[in-house]
Amino acid sequence: MASSPASYISHRRRFAFVSLSAMAYRTAQEKMLIVHAHIYFLAEAQQRLDPPGRAVRERVAKSLAVSESM
Repeated sequence: MASSPASYISHRRRFAFVSLSAMAYRTAQEKMLIVHAHIYFLAEAQQRLDPPGRAVRERVAKSLAVSESM
């Protein structure tokens, strides 16, 4: 059985807390990599919760890319 998007977000938040609590021993580059990975995972989970909104954002991004290239 596939897990729900809400449980996916909850799991990622718990993972983020564990990872961030151990960050005192990491280099600045490692910390930034962890932070960006968490941002990516949370954005991915949010898009799973809102597929119609995702389609709209993709169409807007494509139209902006086309208008910038003109």
